[in-house]
Amino acid sequence: MRSNMLMSDRKPSKSRDRRVTPKRMIRVHETLCSLLQKVADRRLTDLTAEVERAVRELLEREGLWPPTPDK
Repeated sequence: MRSNMLMSDRKPSKSRDRRVTPKRMIRVHETLCSLLQKVADRRLTDLTAEVERAVRELLEREGLWPPTPDK
């Protein structure tokens, strides 16, 4: 059974400190989560990668990606 919490299936790299890169945990409706998992299975990626791709594409359409350096 898959949880609707988006978390990476991979173990974190020991070379990177998880506390340095801030992350957030969000909740997603199970329907969206299971459909995104189907996309991830088709693309041979994981759920987190597909969520990040979808969010990045939305931000690009909204003109917010890539982020501009703070002035």
